Amino acid sequence: MEHHIRCEDCEKTISICSDLPLANSIMSKHFWEKGHGDFLVFCEKRLKYNEKRFEANAKGVTRIASFLLAFFLIGALAHAEVVDSGLLHNNHVHVDCLAKKKPADPPVWKVLLAEAGNQGYKGMYAVACVIRTRNGNLKGFYGAARPDLNSFCERQGSYYQDMAKEAYNAVFVKNGPDITQGATHFENIKAFGVPSWAKGVIPTCTIKDHTFYRL
Repeated sequence: MEHHIRCEDCEKTISICSDLPLANSIMSKHFWEKGHGDFLVFCEKRLKYNEKRFEANAKGVTRIASFLLAFFLIGALAHAEVVDSGLLHNNHVHVDCLAKKKPADPPVWKVLLAEAGNQGYKGMYAVACVIRTRNGNLKGFYGAARPDLNSFCERQGSYYQDMAKEAYNAVFVKNGPDITQGATHFENIKAFGVPSWAKGVIPTCTIKDHTFYRL
């Protein structure tokens, strides 16, 4: 096995020798002749320098490892909170739900029954057309917000429930024609008067007790 001993001051290899003690002896002589000082002192300083570098590197690695561990723990805790709160669905976190968990909308056919069950099939069909024009947005519909919606629909019986489902299918499944002429709102003005948002607006049509408007 060959040993290459390099003098850093001279920037050249002084000895290539298979006998390490002999190579060290030659290197000591070189240091003495070139005025570099005691070779053994040099080796001792070099060893201490390398030890300090190793210690510094080890501290740096420890700091990085600590940072990564802390980052991992924070992420794991955040994930656990999301799972516990029920916001994790199909392995995807819905960011908008983190701010506010929105309750699911009720079935549209139940809203039709609550809004226009007393208006018959055509009346519920017309309300379904309005909901379709509004891209399914149920905001502002009394029937969608009433807390007893489920029990109300049960009290109407299977006959009116089936009628509401049929009206829903005709509009949303079979894509039936819009009989309200593109209306986005409606009101029973006979019972409740003209609402403020409808003043000055020309109705698109009137179906049973409901007057329809396009805003």
